[in-house]
Amino acid sequence: MVFKKWIQKQVLPDMVQDIAEKRNIPLMAARVLAARGLSVTEAEEFFSGALEDPFVLKDMDKATMRITQAIEKEEKIVIYGDYDCDGVTATALLYTYLNSVGANVMYYVPDRETEGYGLNCQALAFLKDRLHTDLVITVDNGISALKEAAYAREKGLDLVITDHHSVGETLPDAVAVINPHRKDCPSRFKELAGVGVVFKLVAALEGGDYTMPLESFADLAAIGTIGDVVTLSGENRLLVQQGLKILEFTENPGLRALLEIAGLEGKPITAASIAFGIAPRINAAGRIEGAEKAVDLLLCEDEEEATALAAEMQSFNQQRQEIEQKILHEIEQEIEKNPGKLYNRVLVFWGEGWHPGVIGIVSAKITERYGKPSFILSVQGQGDSRGSGRSIGNFSLYEALSACAAHLKKFGGHQLAAGLSVERGSERAFEEAINRYAAEHFAIMPTVTCEIDAEISLQELSAEIVGSLSVLEPFGAGNPQPIFLMRNAVIDSITPLSGDKHLRIRVSFDGGMVPVVYFGMSSRRFPYSKGQAVDLLVNVEMNMYHGVRSVSVRVRDLRPANLQQQKLLNAKSTYEAIRRGENYDVRLRPRILPQYEEFVAVYKYIRARGGYSGDLDVLYFELGQKLNYCKFRVVLDVMEELQLIALSPLLDHIQILPTTGKVDLNTSIFLQKIAASGQQEAK
Repeated sequence: MVFKKWIQKQVLPDMVQDIAEKRNIPLMAARVLAARGLSVTEAEEFFSGALEDPFVLKDMDKATMRITQAIEKEEKIVIYGDYDCDGVTATALLYTYLNSVGANVMYYVPDRETEGYGLNCQALAFLKDRLHTDLVITVDNGISALKEAAYAREKGLDLVITDHHSVGETLPDAVAVINPHRKDCPSRFKELAGVGVVFKLVAALEGGDYTMPLESFADLAAIGTIGDVVTLSGENRLLVQQGLKILEFTENPGLRALLEIAGLEGKPITAASIAFGIAPRINAAGRIEGAEKAVDLLLCEDEEEATALAAEMQSFNQQRQEIEQKILHEIEQEIEKNPGKLYNRVLVFWGEGWHPGVIGIVSAKITERYGKPSFILSVQGQGDSRGSGRSIGNFSLYEALSACAAHLKKFGGHQLAAGLSVERGSERAFEEAINRYAAEHFAIMPTVTCEIDAEISLQELSAEIVGSLSVLEPFGAGNPQPIFLMRNAVIDSITPLSGDKHLRIRVSFDGGMVPVVYFGMSSRRFPYSKGQAVDLLVNVEMNMYHGVRSVSVRVRDLRPANLQQQKLLNAKSTYEAIRRGENYDVRLRPRILPQYEEFVAVYKYIRARGGYSGDLDVLYFELGQKLNYCKFRVVLDVMEELQLIALSPLLDHIQILPTTGKVDLNTSIFLQKIAASGQQEAK
């Protein structure tokens, strides 16, 4: 279990009142904005975002001049896209516009498996020599393609780059490089997705007027923006708001077919609908077969063809889920063989033949499950191993990979997500290098955090108050759905739903009974039982069922009531450092080295139960937190070493082993190493 760090900021009632009055919004919504650190002025900006002149983006004038010239001279233009939701929507948007103004245009999306991300010289040669292309416009890629841009110049192929990824010290040699992250770009809003940059390019081609792009392309811009998980504040908030309005009444056959197959037809379209219903199906095409199918769907004008293509997207998504589960299972098997790997600062796993289109999702799930940055590498035959990484907090994958560049063939990405390639056979060297970097720069690794917007009472779980939060939508990255704290709730009942894929939990809270739903949690994995007091972090929203509106409460996280949070997190960090063989401050010895009586107490408790099945952290709380958490884990490790218990590699089962005679704790090599490392640190 990953115990997240809950952060609850104190807000001044006067500030809440001021925001509510100045913006004429409900108090609960004002509490959320105040908790997120917004001043009255910033709250005004939150609600009144405007799109900046597209020509403020550096090189926009150069790009529009070259593209206009290509249209007028009927030159061959190729849009060079990307295979994720952002790249697919950006490709479809720009193609639709250029085609509508009479350009000689086509699109090219590289194959994820054979070509990888971004520009490649082989594709550029094909576009120039076989298709006689004059101008290539990249969308959602190209900012790191220095070698490829130089090659295009040699081939006489003009290049306009539109991208939003991190910018290196050197820009590619191109006619124009549009990226809001350029150091010399004066645009105020930097967080556009790739499709957002393309949306602005279209507006610039329209002379800087946003009227037509908003009416015609806000839906695609919204889908790509949500799919790329960029912040839904500022200009992105406005784009998504406009796009969601259009989507509800879209006449695009491909989008209508997607909405229908995702079960969203006739329902209110929200950012969450897109994030969990539409974006994964678009992404699945590029992951499993080829992103051209997804582009074709968005460009499709025939309803029957759209229905067939949407069905393929659905099939691809199901295949993706099956492949994902298979890789996760193989990672669990690797952990069973090498459980010490879980104590690394950065988790790196690799496997032969793992589908490169799915490893990014697997990395996200591993990071979520274990609360650590992770990289998943796909080993493909004799070629390079391709990988994907996800991170948390302030551990920047881009900076980490830059520091480990000597071990990489290629890399790129953001702070929290990145792609890379490693020479076959160098996977372990990369694992060691990335963990060395983490040790040198992070004595204590970042912790997964949950920021609490407000504590909520039973009285505030009303339809009127919960419904009032809609003024803050759309919710997503940068503007998450508000998280509320329900303190000291006692579990009354636990009911499995949908074949035990989810749980309905009834809790006694604040003088009443409240049903809450815990999605993605089974009764087998749920670590708490009836009668236990817990603190809950929840999302609240209005639900419509058979014409009746009601408040729905969804669990985001929960833990034992009144947990001593920082003490636990510090102890966990110390324990992991010990397991990695690192030195510790000798002053911590009383909190680390157990006394004989403490061993006896833990052993007797487990033996009285006939062993233990479940999360070790819950066992710690069942013991009443009488030991420091680090000491508790040391007790279990020593008991396993001395063959008193057998601890499963996945840390979810303890078996009591038969013993003959008294066990001498002084024979524990693990305890001796701990004692020695503490002494060494003290010198």
